[in-house]
Amino acid sequence: MTWSVVSALARNLNPFGPRVSFYSITSARSRHPAHFREDLALLYQRLAAGALRVRIDRRIGFAEVARAHEDLERGGVAGKIVLLPD
Repeated sequence: MTWSVVSALARNLNPFGPRVSFYSITSARSRHPAHFREDLALLYQRLAAGALRVRIDRRIGFAEVARAHEDLERGGVAGKIVLLPD
């Protein structure tokens, strides 16, 4: 475990402090497949209706993946990076 994960979980030891939990979409889908399908359908409806706006920082090819990871680690990304097949 990395130090940041350990320090985040340590916050749970304080009964008066904020609680920390982790979310995994993969495990949520495995545990509650019907809820996952309902949520996904609602998400697609809202996207199609224009109720949600996805902020895309850039679209890149496979040759630029390493640079995108560096930018993500540095915090120099203002939106999603979309990977396009070459």
